[in-house]
Amino acid sequence: DWEPNPVVVKELRQAMRSWAVPVMGQLFLLVLLGACVLMLAGHSARATLDTAVGRQVFFFFYGVLTWSCLCFIPLYVGVRLASERQPDQLDLLYVSTLSAGQIVRGKVGGGLYLLVLFYSVSLPFMVFTNLMRGVDLPTVFFLLFVLGLATWGVLQAAIFLACLPLSPLFKA
Repeated sequence: DWEPNPVVVKELRQAMRSWAVPVMGQLFLLVLLGACVLMLAGHSARATLDTAVGRQVFFFFYGVLTWSCLCFIPLYVGVRLASERQPDQLDLLYVSTLSAGQIVRGKVGGGLYLLVLFYSVSLPFMVFTNLMRGVDLPTVFFLLFVLGLATWGVLQAAIFLACLPLSPLFKA
């Protein structure tokens, strides 16, 4: 029988109970919506026909998504793991019957679920740029795949740094 990793379940429950992830998700949605409205309003105010507006909007959306995925998600997961490894906290690696591999896979899985959350917010906006003759769908999905791989790598680096027994200043 398959059952989810308990660390993933714990991470996702804590992420939804904290203020950081819901606020960042709503801020992310507002930035995408505001940028879309402002760029399309600016485009419709011009008298000339600009066929590159879809591409410009897509690359703005992709830049915001890249910043969110490569900065916010690894920072969130790394800070949470580093705070769990403080001397005054009970370290999850030592007080749990779970193996260290299960804990690390759970942390990576929680970060990847946050990645899926950000993708689900931004994908409708990116597909909308296809209707404006911006970027074709195979390119959109390829760029999202590459960003997902990069986020996975940065997430693993953040978890590695958070687990090192070094000062918080050096980890930052």
